[in-house]
Amino acid sequence: MPGYDILKTHLKTHRQLRQQRKPTPGNAVLLRAGISPQTGVITGSGYDRPDRIEKLRVNMKKTEKILQDAETIYYFLSEAPTAEQADIILAAGSHDLRAAEQAAKRFLEGAAPLIVCSGGFGKMTAGRFQKPEAELFADRCAALGVPESAILVENRATNTGENFTFSRTLLNACGIFPKSGIITCKPYMAKRVWATGTKQWGEVSWFVSIPELSFEEYITEEIPLESTIQLMVGDLQRCRVYAEMGYQAPVEVPEEIWEACLRLADAGYDEHFIR
Repeated sequence: MPGYDILKTHLKTHRQLRQQRKPTPGNAVLLRAGISPQTGVITGSGYDRPDRIEKLRVNMKKTEKILQDAETIYYFLSEAPTAEQADIILAAGSHDLRAAEQAAKRFLEGAAPLIVCSGGFGKMTAGRFQKPEAELFADRCAALGVPESAILVENRATNTGENFTFSRTLLNACGIFPKSGIITCKPYMAKRVWATGTKQWGEVSWFVSIPELSFEEYITEEIPLESTIQLMVGDLQRCRVYAEMGYQAPVEVPEEIWEACLRLADAGYDEHFIR
């Protein structure tokens, strides 16, 4: 998890800078070597100047706050109603194939008799994936032991709303009219995907099942920290504005969560903000 590890390293350095260390034999050795025990930099190198140390402290504080706000938003967005069983599982396509793995897991646990893999090419997969999201999700489910006869593929949807409207059209054409469904998705999509399904396919009672991953565990080389924060900020904003636009059911966003979102946007994480 390179991106997250870098930030964690910065935070560790920041905490070390705040510590008031007592003189020790080890510190004496460092001092004789010309290394500051407080900062870990070579004295006289220029990096031990008070102005540069203060700048480092300020940057560490900013980094720490970014991580705190990102984690706050991640866990808020990951909350949604759950269920043990339903008529179908809808695997909402994305750039994160762990959502497909979660669909296979729930199917093999007996949560539903059918998986609908939905997704064409979205903003994170166009030009990156060689096949539509739904087809890659279906491949992953089959590789994990889900019979192909239990998988339907909807490979045209380009956004969350279309995941539901196109999947409903596909299922109805097959004579399938579910009354309940479990959506599998990225953790931080849980709240918004539930609100979207509730609005776009209201005759179905929707629930959500996500991979059980902490914020730190979620970040990988393929799912980097920077782009994840960008996406989460955009998703949280949509939780507020999409209900007004008629795209999803209302979602109450507590003021402290919204303030965290605005701080991240002000820090430059506004790539997916609706202007």
